[in-house]
Amino acid sequence: MGLFKDNSEKTWEKALKALEKEKWAKALPFVKKVADEGLSSAQYQYALLLEQGLGTAPNAAEAALWYEKAAQQKHLKAMLTMARLLLQSPETYGNTAKAYTWYQTVYEIMENRFFADSERDDLQSKMEAIQEKALDERQTATDRAHEAYEAEDYETALTLFSEAAQMGSENAMLSYGIMLAKGQGAARDYGRAFRYIKKAAQKGSAYAQFLCGDMCLYGMGMEESAEHALKFYLQAAYWGNADAQYQCGCMYHERQGLP
Repeated sequence: MGLFKDNSEKTWEKALKALEKEKWAKALPFVKKVADEGLSSAQYQYALLLEQGLGTAPNAAEAALWYEKAAQQKHLKAMLTMARLLLQSPETYGNTAKAYTWYQTVYEIMENRFFADSERDDLQSKMEAIQEKALDERQTATDRAHEAYEAEDYETALTLFSEAAQMGSENAMLSYGIMLAKGQGAARDYGRAFRYIKKAAQKGSAYAQFLCGDMCLYGMGMEESAEHALKFYLQAAYWGNADAQYQCGCMYHERQGLP
């Protein structure tokens, strides 16, 4: 593991030296190698080289894929770039909502770190400019998914919930996770289900927090952990979820999940 890390660092150092000297063709294979290994900064840099055609022929489609990989790792510039790319085609349904979601994520990070007020204000202005359309797209996508679910067209519902979840819909994240846990519209996948239900829980859904508690307690999608279960139950209980309040009482009585 140490040797692998050392090799990656040396490769990245070579990439940075070549980039500093604007030797794009020389830098490209080094950047690509480290990007393949998962470093978000390298993924962003590789996307930049592809988009601008530096050291290689321009490839906007592949660049977008690498920007998204970096953005998924919370690389700030990559997330802002994803928003920019989506807003270049606002006529495509859902693009504005997805861009707004990337902006939201960046803004939340900015609130917890030191950034100049002007940077936050600029981002807030961008969000306000597209907010109405973004929220309308998000709600419409979620409503369409629920309509398909009520019609028992589970495959379509699953696809639509996935799309709405990408637009930032808390309700869609929860519904998508529940469908995966039940095996509706696709094979049952507790691991993926937990990831999406947890996203809804992190956005404040008390029911999602309660479900995360259940999944941790019974090892659905992860190893059993009474300690983690209790944390989720306590979050849900705080927001008034009666089932979570009952579970907290039982766990405290049995001293489950306690230090």
